[in-house]
Amino acid sequence: MIIFKVTNIINDKVYINHKLSLPVVLFRIKNKALQKDLLKFNSENFTIDILFETNDKEKILLEYKKYIEEYSKINKDLLYNSIQKDKIVVKDENGKNIKISVYDERYTTGKLKHVSTGKIPVININTNKTTSVYANDPLYNIRYIPITKGKVITKDASCNNFFVDKTDPCYLNGELKFVLNDKEISKKAAKSKIKTYISKRSFLYNEFDFPIEHDNISRTYIIKNYCKHGDLTITPKIFKALYKNKDNFLCNQCRKEFYDNYVSTQEELTYFQNLYKSNDTDLYVESYVETYLQKLYFYITNFTKHLDIPWNQRVYLFKHNLTEIPKCNYEGCSANATYNYGSKFYNMYCKEHGHAYVRSKGEIDILDFIKEIYSREVSINCRNIIGMELDIFIPDKNIAIEFNGLYWHSENFKDKEYHYQKWNRCRNRGIKLVTIWEDDWRDKQEIIKSLLRNQLNKVENQIYAKNCHIKVVNSEIAKYFLNSNHIQGYCNSSLNLGLFCKDELVSLMTFKNNQKDNYELLRFCNKLNTNVIDSVYELFNFFKEKYVPYSVISYVSCDHVNDNLFKNLGFKNLGWAGLNCRQINERVKIYGTGNLKYEYVKIKTF
Repeated sequence: MIIFKVTNIINDKVYINHKLSLPVVLFRIKNKALQKDLLKFNSENFTIDILFETNDKEKILLEYKKYIEEYSKINKDLLYNSIQKDKIVVKDENGKNIKISVYDERYTTGKLKHVSTGKIPVININTNKTTSVYANDPLYNIRYIPITKGKVITKDASCNNFFVDKTDPCYLNGELKFVLNDKEISKKAAKSKIKTYISKRSFLYNEFDFPIEHDNISRTYIIKNYCKHGDLTITPKIFKALYKNKDNFLCNQCRKEFYDNYVSTQEELTYFQNLYKSNDTDLYVESYVETYLQKLYFYITNFTKHLDIPWNQRVYLFKHNLTEIPKCNYEGCSANATYNYGSKFYNMYCKEHGHAYVRSKGEIDILDFIKEIYSREVSINCRNIIGMELDIFIPDKNIAIEFNGLYWHSENFKDKEYHYQKWNRCRNRGIKLVTIWEDDWRDKQEIIKSLLRNQLNKVENQIYAKNCHIKVVNSEIAKYFLNSNHIQGYCNSSLNLGLFCKDELVSLMTFKNNQKDNYELLRFCNKLNTNVIDSVYELFNFFKEKYVPYSVISYVSCDHVNDNLFKNLGFKNLGWAGLNCRQINERVKIYGTGNLKYEYVKIKTF
């Protein structure tokens, strides 16, 4: 169980709450004020911190109240939490009911008391309903009967509920039976329920190797001769985990011996690290791993025993085979990077330099790839270049790269023209902006990597188009080549021109004949990780000479447009063609950067 704090770095407002386990997902927090600000300021301007962590439920509630009291005293206007929940009704000096905070000194010192203080729980004789009244109430002995611990609710022959003493002969001999939630419970029914439960257990866990007994009183399982220390008594819930992880489950004494004598091996270490490649969220809950997977718990705690950090951070270091916390990427800073509990990874910066900036996994993967192929300066999280944040900026190339997650960059959180405005600002400052969408990076990662290598001039395989030959290819070959090498994939075309090097297709340009002598250039791309020098000019010049078009138009996505390429081909830029929209699912719609329209018109000769 944890107490967490969400901080809005724009207005310094905080939200504090407690929950059973991580992760903390911002858009699932049920607080209207917080959700309103999430839409207004974007999730990147919020940070999540763990204030307290324990397995004691009572302690977590006490600490939660302390934190609420502390922050409300500083400035209750900077608290998203509703203070109304922490208010109670008391009687003031004049006997009137008023609401005050449970942390009010008048209440904590006993000057003002809760309106229910001094009242006795009773049952109304006329309505048969429970309530509470003062002992000096005039009607106390006339209309009400006190409810005591020695009485129970029973049903009579007419099925009416009423109280009797536990020592009442009619209750003891079974004529009157105990009622719970308007349901009659008898010993016979309880035994029948246990039999059904045992038969169900035998069916579900029929491959268990040990004899099992059921304790009807404590409702636990007793596994006979489980280990050298004898029987093992556990609850049905723990038994499910025991059945699933028989080799890893140890009794308390076996666990202590294991921790004292166990010698780890590299093979087992690798096995347990690979467990975290699954999406099992229980593996991030310390109490679960400690109870059900003791060997894994041993490996994680010993792997990070030299560090005083919470469980989730230990898991991250163990999973990635790191012995130390990653350091802040800010130049000259040696502080530890902050940990993002929501996404379960370390951020790029420390708390001082990160401005609570949390990077998505896709963005981190792209940044790692760029640093792998490009050794010069790469800037991150640039906010002062165009007045809007740029995820990655490469000054020497004047190239910016933006990674857009589908959910947070949908119309629910971003204005329709947000992505176009960012692209346009970059263009006006001579910066080439490459926009990468989450689903493209997930499904077409190799194509995007090839595109980035081309942008950074890091393609090693080079072919000269003058050493190749051109021929028309059929739609099946064109479809396969475009789906493998073009970010937008295949679309229907009427003409496919391919550039071949030693009978291998290395470049493709496709057209559609809209009207007589009027064409549309649909797709152009080279083979992955291959720079076919002057291929676009060879293919387009071949097309002009053989098919003699009067005009050619083309629509190119602003996500990765090359303006100079079309200019050198003789195309005229007709401007922005408007927003492009796509529906991800019923609730998520995305507006992209849009398209640019180009037109080539044959020069008339007289």
